[in-house]
Amino acid sequence: MEKLRCAVIGLGMGQYHVKGYAANPRAELVGIVDLDETRLSAVLETVPETQTFTDYKRMFKECKPQVVSVALPNFLHEPVSVDCMEAGADVMCEKPMSTNLESALRMEHAAVRTGRRIF
Repeated sequence: MEKLRCAVIGLGMGQYHVKGYAANPRAELVGIVDLDETRLSAVLETVPETQTFTDYKRMFKECKPQVVSVALPNFLHEPVSVDCMEAGADVMCEKPMSTNLESALRMEHAAVRTGRRIF
């Protein structure tokens, strides 16, 4: 069975996504992104084989994940989720999905336009 290539952007709530992917035998955690290098160092104690980044666009180029958990401050959910879908990944976005209806609809339209899923 082929493993699903997964990544996490944001290590606040994203730390729980990291644990979930690491525990799932069908998932391969290929990249973790956070601006705080201290958080990145700490998470490597749990998943030492995973690449870490401070730039999510660089992570996409190097790791090519199929699924990305976006666990950032709410105002960043839309731009980062849209970038992820445009890069070819399905997105699991932390709640709330967006800060307003218009933003959420733009995220939905990006999913339709790119053929990706957002949940």
